Amino acid sequence: MAQLAQPLVDRPIDHELEHVVWQSALDLRNDRPEDHQVIVGIADLLIRNLTRPQSTGPLEDPLTSASADLVRALPTTSQSHLRQCGRLLLQRLMTRLTALGAGARVLAHVADAYFSCYDQLARVRVTPYGEDEISAGERRRRLLTMIIGQPLVAPDDIDALATALGWPVPDTLAMVALAPRPDAPADPPFGLPADILADFRRGDPLLVLPHPDICGSRLDGLLRHWRVAIGPAVPFERAAVSLRRARDLLGLLQTNVIDDTAVARYTEHLATLLVFRDPELVETIVQVRLAPLATLPKATADRLAETLLAWIQHAGSVPATAQSLHLHPQTVRYRMRQLEALFRDALHDPRQRLELEAALRRWLSTPAPAGRRPVPKGHRPRRPGTGT
Repeated sequence: MAQLAQPLVDRPIDHELEHVVWQSALDLRNDRPEDHQVIVGIADLLIRNLTRPQSTGPLEDPLTSASADLVRALPTTSQSHLRQCGRLLLQRLMTRLTALGAGARVLAHVADAYFSCYDQLARVRVTPYGEDEISAGERRRRLLTMIIGQPLVAPDDIDALATALGWPVPDTLAMVALAPRPDAPADPPFGLPADILADFRRGDPLLVLPHPDICGSRLDGLLRHWRVAIGPAVPFERAAVSLRRARDLLGLLQTNVIDDTAVARYTEHLATLLVFRDPELVETIVQVRLAPLATLPKATADRLAETLLAWIQHAGSVPATAQSLHLHPQTVRYRMRQLEALFRDALHDPRQRLELEAALRRWLSTPAPAGRRPVPKGHRPRRPGTGT
């Protein structure tokens, strides 16, 4: 948990904070096992308030959230019981955040989200009611919430709801993180297979793929208005791990590090994910490996960077590079001669290929300020096509 301290100081909210909320709830489950289902619901509602877009207000109707369903499903729950569990969760969460070095901005944001959560809990109907009062869609969203809440949620609770819905619990699954494409409607898609669980009401829409190898291939045409990041296949009880990995991948899609024209699969981008886990390291690689490009006009540098990235990705094949860029092969050969003059032996050093590819992806995904890339200190400009 110590590795969370720095991000929590620097950023007001991220998915690592969500992880701390779940860990705090897990602590309380160990201390108060009789209240674990209520605590699950409160933790989920708190996370929904923490991660909702800043431009929106509180959740419009807590009775439609999966967390409220979890809380009100206990016939013996009272408002005082909800408040007591909520206070315990907040106290444990604040203790953890303080120990991790969270700043005042983070603590204030968490407190504000908790008070929104408190207001919503005050409107939850806690009298008994039958499961038939909840729509099938609401219960499927509740099941998704329970799956990603493991190991906090008891397996028997998940099995019971899955059986009631006729949803076979798989041995393995993959989580899918989604974000609408720019200028595209964020409407839920039609025609999702019945065995895929979905929640598009969240601030961060999610899917559960019960059979990743089969279901993943069915998403390409159904989610054309969405950026789609499929996490790795994991045992059912480790769904939260697949979700974290899917969110890491979605972050690279949203920053254009990875091409988002098709469904992205975690296992197909392992090297990129490994390198981009440390943004400062990536910036250092850019400064060191792409120093020759930094001296050129932006348009020229970007053309050469695009060509070099495609050339690396196609194992040095000029015809394949030309085809991927829709260029004449002779144009690619001309640009490669320029790149050979700039980078010399570095283009043919296998040890530098991964670093070059990571640096080029970063270069092409980030616009340079004032229309020009930064020039590394101590680097003397050199004209392409010359040895000086």
